[in-house]
Amino acid sequence: MNSLPIRRLLALAPFLALSFLSAPSVHGQCTGNCTNIPGGAVTGVWVPGVYCVTGNITVNGLTILPGVCVRIDPGVTITVQTTISAIGTEASPIYFTSNQPAGWGGILFQNTPPGSVFEYCRIEGADASALNIVDSTPAIRHCEIVNNTAVSGNGAGINASLTAGLTLRIEDTLIDGNAVNPAQAISTNRFGGGVFVSGDCELLRCTITNNTVFARWQGCSNTATGRGGGVRVENGTYSVENCLIADNHVTALSVVVAGCGHVSATAQALGGGFYLGSGTLLMSNSILGGNTVSASAQAGIPITVPNGSGIHVAGGTATLENCTIARGNREGARRTGGSLTIRNSIVFDNGSDELAGTVTAEYSCIQGSPIYPGPGNINFNPAFEGTGTGICDLTIVPSSPCVDAGTGSGDVCIPPSHGLASTDIGAHGGPGACNWGGQVGTNYCGPAVNNSTGQPGTILAWSPTMARLECLILVADQLPAGQFGYFLASMTQGMFCPPSSSGCICLAIPIARFNSQIILGPTGRAQVDLRSIPISPSPVAVMAGQTWNFQCWYRDTGNTNNFTDGVSVSF
Repeated sequence: MNSLPIRRLLALAPFLALSFLSAPSVHGQCTGNCTNIPGGAVTGVWVPGVYCVTGNITVNGLTILPGVCVRIDPGVTITVQTTISAIGTEASPIYFTSNQPAGWGGILFQNTPPGSVFEYCRIEGADASALNIVDSTPAIRHCEIVNNTAVSGNGAGINASLTAGLTLRIEDTLIDGNAVNPAQAISTNRFGGGVFVSGDCELLRCTITNNTVFARWQGCSNTATGRGGGVRVENGTYSVENCLIADNHVTALSVVVAGCGHVSATAQALGGGFYLGSGTLLMSNSILGGNTVSASAQAGIPITVPNGSGIHVAGGTATLENCTIARGNREGARRTGGSLTIRNSIVFDNGSDELAGTVTAEYSCIQGSPIYPGPGNINFNPAFEGTGTGICDLTIVPSSPCVDAGTGSGDVCIPPSHGLASTDIGAHGGPGACNWGGQVGTNYCGPAVNNSTGQPGTILAWSPTMARLECLILVADQLPAGQFGYFLASMTQGMFCPPSSSGCICLAIPIARFNSQIILGPTGRAQVDLRSIPISPSPVAVMAGQTWNFQCWYRDTGNTNNFTDGVSVSF
């Protein structure tokens, strides 16, 4: 979306996350009678219904239509030999789930030809990684890979190994709640709670959250190492754009058993959010929020190494441009090998040593005193919108010292950026910020009556997470500077032109008036925090399936007042 004129009102409103991605594991389409699929070769078309896979199957050209639920018995693996096309829709996704409480064996691609697609699919409940990919490049778009485990391997959500010339592309996908070694079995090294890739990979607009790695070893001299709670990559070229990597965790535990004498125990928990072992990484406009690492060694001479809760670079070349690393528990970024360059980024509130090891940083907001060496660096509080670790919480407010404090070609899309003079620091600045969401809703009741600027006031709704509408930005544009106003909301549209107003209200009662008055400064910009619809006497939470209509009332010059047009948004 192109830049908007400076005179506007901005309002950031976290609302209830809605979409098929938040559907429960037991969905209506997964109940009822099964079409039994015994072990063997499978081809053809699966029409809407429930399919129960009771033995290992090999796929040789299978099309799965929207509305299908595939329930798979424990230990059963789906091996794709040629192609599989599982293209659901937002309204009718495709489910791959366990037929019993015990996990199934996942979906395996090994040297399969191109052409396989997973779109609007939910893959859950596997205990040998959900997707095991060897020298294959299935397209993965708008999917949900959740609540899978890797009992004895790595990469509980996606476990991929690719030779040169092959690139795995994952777009607009949620990878959540996956766990490597959830039973805490004895295992020296464990990697990639959500994703483990050896080879080239692109992660575009993905959400990688709440994934875990647990590494445990016991004996005499021993080391337990866990790497990459969200993602671990190595031996390739990696592009990570507009991703949220948050609330992932790595735990390492090393135990010396009795009778070993004078020995040592080392526990290493590295890269709570992201771990780069080798290769080349370019991460842009992404958030590493609330990732954690913990390590403990028991008995003997303990050595514990928990570091890089946001990102750990052990080798290769890593560049982070317009990223936000915040609210981890120990070190925002750690470099022990290779190189790490951070530019136009925020590294703040990560427990200790925001940047550890030799890290090159410029035009970044980095907590700590003195100011981290490098041109353009600052150490002011970035002033985030909220207190959590999500996209909306780790957006900066319009008055943040990070606005216009970066370097480069400048901001292009407002929202989510704020400044026009230069590039905003953080995940919502620079040209890549345009790939965060977009305009939502439908405008109505326009054009409004012209105000003293000679133009009608307008309103639009914009969200950085269009699928879920986790937060909503209301932009009221073409308004007179130096005045004040309120945002209004109602579940019902209407039309009433008060005699005392130049314009008309396009809402019907009951009408919510947001409690915070909007004061337009010299730039005509102001912001309010809208965490619910504040209908008197108490706020009203937005519920699934509701449609809300928004408008802005504002004071104009000469003691007159006016309204923008309206915008209708379905949640």
